[in-house]
Amino acid sequence: MRIRTDGRVLVLGLLLALPASATGITATARILRLEHTWLKASQERDLAVLKRVLARDYVDIDYQGMVRDRADMLAAPNVRRRNTTQQLRDERVRLFGDTAILTGRGELEDTARRHVVATWRFTDVFVRQRGAWRAVSSQETIVRTPHPPARAAH
Repeated sequence: MRIRTDGRVLVLGLLLALPASATGITATARILRLEHTWLKASQERDLAVLKRVLARDYVDIDYQGMVRDRADMLAAPNVRRRNTTQQLRDERVRLFGDTAILTGRGELEDTARRHVVATWRFTDVFVRQRGAWRAVSSQETIVRTPHPPARAAH
């Protein structure tokens, strides 16, 4: 006797057999992608994307201890003109149901001098609301602000 199996049943069975921690992989990847989308939208002042990423009640505590809300973030000046780029490093996502906490390190580089201007640690908190992940809170702490390299005298 030959038993036929539907491929969908086999795939579903394999998915159900995965450990619970494996189901967080998709959410982790989404959070990392959202973090980089947010960074790019901030650098390019893409307000439509920023409005989708930031929850209506979003709150940020910046490196100086200042509290900023969503409206403040949307009204921030265009940083593109400053000849700087930001890079994120050491990102780690931890999931707690519909809440994700992303920690990492950021670097601001002066592209003209090819010099790191500032390094900071950050924590971003995301919540899944109506099926979509949104940033609800952030906090940044300066790690170091290196001095620009000395210029050789001519």
